[in-house]
Amino acid sequence: MLLDLSEVLSRVGAHRSYTIEEPPIEADDLVCAGPILGRVTFTNAGNALVLVGEVETSVEMLCSRCLAPMTCPLAVSIAEQFPVTHVGLGGGRAAVPVVQEEEASGAGGLFRGPALDLTEMLRQLISLGLPTQPLHREDCLGLCPTCGRDLNEGPCGCREREPGGPFAQLGELLSEPDKRAAPGRDRTLINRNRTR
Repeated sequence: MLLDLSEVLSRVGAHRSYTIEEPPIEADDLVCAGPILGRVTFTNAGNALVLVGEVETSVEMLCSRCLAPMTCPLAVSIAEQFPVTHVGLGGGRAAVPVVQEEEASGAGGLFRGPALDLTEMLRQLISLGLPTQPLHREDCLGLCPTCGRDLNEGPCGCREREPGGPFAQLGELLSEPDKRAAPGRDRTLINRNRTR
């Protein structure tokens, strides 16, 4: 949805509040399970357009441990600032305020003249607000690393992994420090240093 902000951009100090009631976004990298609801305020601070607000929705994701589908509630704060410059039109016409966006690839793409692509802004904000390791429940046991069975459904028939791995010898060093003291060093001095 394109939101016309020309009235806010035309006057320093102008502001506009907008109630967000957008349908769920379905994109390659994001699937919302419910509508996007919230509020945002646009303020012309002279040299910047300031956006402040918050949106809530729910997002379809996979559990990071067992890959079970889940719906994750999400609240995202909006705190954005875009530089505003004035561009002359020539022919004696007054300069027009224009929002400048980043020129880096993948950034920007939110403004078309004085209109804000609200759907794209929400997609970017929600994507950045997604949890990095979502869990469908806190005590999720995940998948067996050997056979791939979901351990939440019960144990698998695989042998338990033997303690070891690349750091097993380091664990032994930490559990038995006195046996590995360097020759000629006083063991009581080593023990005193550990208690500090």
